[in-house]
Amino acid sequence: MTFLLKAILFDLDYTLLDCKQANREGRKACFSFLKKKGVYSSLKEFEARFAQARQKVHLSISGTIKHDRILYLKEITPNQLLRRAHEEYWKGYFKELKPCKGAIKLLEKTRMLGLKTAIVTDCLLTQQLEKIHKAKLEGFFDLVVSTEEVN
Repeated sequence: MTFLLKAILFDLDYTLLDCKQANREGRKACFSFLKKKGVYSSLKEFEARFAQARQKVHLSISGTIKHDRILYLKEITPNQLLRRAHEEYWKGYFKELKPCKGAIKLLEKTRMLGLKTAIVTDCLLTQQLEKIHKAKLEGFFDLVVSTEEVN
């Protein structure tokens, strides 16, 4: 029996993208903004409240939307600062977002071999497309599918 590989499906976060530092920097940027506005004085307090808010959202909401950072921030940020805090989070995040070591070489190899590639993700499509763009991974994928499309 011959096995012929025709396509590879990838997750994006923590598979092709090194998101750990990007998430940390996003939270730091958000904290810096909120600190200047007098909402928080301690990064440790902000991190604890952010983690609690994330857990609450994940327990109360199902599906793709539970990954939207604005829902976490809504739990811990005054309404009048929410939009800007969310923007600051993503500015910090994208400043640090990088592909995982070896990801670009792997994607180049899949292209060279003529394999079809797709991203299958459980995060919001708009956010994932922005991550692909910022990490300079555009052009490597034949398809990007989010659970919001198939739920």
